[in-house]
Formats: sequence, C-alpha cells, structure tokens
Amino acid sequence: MQPNNRKLPPIERALAELKAGRLWRAKEILSGYLGTVGYVPEVYAAYGRVLAEMHDSREAGKFLFLSGIAAAEEQAVVDVYLAGIQGKPYGLIFSGFPSAARRRKLEEYPARVRSGLVALGFPEDFDRMRCQRSQDAPQRKASNYNIATMLALGGAFFVFILVGLLHGISVVLRWLFAENNFLGHPFYC
Repeated sequence: MQPNNRKLPPIERALAELKAGRLWRAKEILSGYLGTVGYVPEVYAAYGRVLAEMHDSREAGKFLFLSGIAAAEEQAVVDVYLAGIQGKPYGLIFSGFPSAARRRKLEEYPARVRSGLVALGFPEDFDRMRCQRSQDAPQRKASNYNIATMLALGGAFFVFILVGLLHGISVVLRWLFAENNFLGHPFYC
C-alpha cells in the first residue's frame, strides 16, 4: 500500500487494493468499515463486489441484495443468494443479515430491497410484529437455580480434586514407610 493511500476514504482504499490485486486486503478494509459505518448501501455494494471477485457468490449476493444498488451484471450473484434462502422463514433470513441491517425497519431499506424482502415472505407489518414480539417476550434474568447449580458443580469439582490429592498423598506415604520397600530393606540401612 502506498503511504498516501491511508488518507483516502475506506471505499476508495478498498478499490485501490482491489485494482492492485490484493483482494484480501480490500475485504479486510471494507469488513472493518462495515462494522463502524452501519447500514450504508454503497458500502454494502462495494463489499459485495469484493466478495464476488473472491468468488464467494453467496455472501456477495447477500451484500449486493441488501445494498439495493446491484448492477444488472451482478444480478446473477444476487440470484445465487436468493436461491439459497428461498422458502426459509423470514425470521431465519433476517437473522442472517449483518447486525446493522437487522436493526433497520423495513421501510428504511431502499425500495428494491424492501420489495425483495416482501417477495421472500416478509410481512408488510414486519416492524410492528418484531416490536410486539420483543415486548411480549419475558425479560431474561440470571436464574438463582442456575447460579446454585454452578456453585454446586464447582464445589463438587473442588471436593473431588481435594479427595484425589489426599488419596495420592496417602498412597505415596504408605509406599515410603512400608516394611517391604527399599527403605525397610536391611541392605539399605
């Protein structure tokens, strides 16, 4: 990488690495940027294109699909991804999205992505259903039974270790001070 290349925005740096044939470095730059920038269709498209160059069609298709700006020649890669998730429950599909994309409401996606999600079986009121499900779900707390179980198992483990050590010490002591070993033999006195 050239020294002045660090001053470029991440997408341009990744494209420079891609042109230089360093696909893994381009992927590394964009994957790090994805985690900090959130859901930005241009970044998703750039990452999908790098993955397509690496022949990772399924992942490339996911990011190109979620970008909503895949070019016509990239539609074949998107179709590979869509064929792999066709017929699966929408909750399972949604859980496979990057976390930034999972936080988005359905109407905040680009129109092309939104129509694709509805075609995959996402209900129109997905946002309301998702919010209702999270409100209806009981709040999870650390159970006292789980804590007690872990303490009991830890205590039992400690007792077993202690008993094993005491038994080992007693065996060694019996062996050292027994009459039929080398210490009690007349030739060693």
